[in-house]
Amino acid sequence: MKRLFLLALPALLASTPALAEVDPIEIESFAVQQAPIQQVYLLLMTQSNVRGVKSSAHSTFPMPDINQCEKEGKRWKATAIDGINDNDKSYYCVKGSK
Repeated sequence: MKRLFLLALPALLASTPALAEVDPIEIESFAVQQAPIQQVYLLLMTQSNVRGVKSSAHSTFPMPDINQCEKEGKRWKATAIDGINDNDKSYYCVKGSK
């Protein structure tokens, strides 16, 4: 069965010209050429200690630049939220890439 297939393979390829005309896709060169896009992220953190149980939570938001990140982080710290003490809130501005 293998010999029959190997003998018929050249005839099969010759009868389908579309296969011979397709150019290979160069995936690796595309990936190398892509440069990472710089991004600043705002991390909002909360910590609590209810009945001796410590817990924390965080949320991450993309920011247009470091100045906007600092501005929004300070606003988060200054905004009163029911059930969360001001000392339990913090923020970080992190530079990364998309």
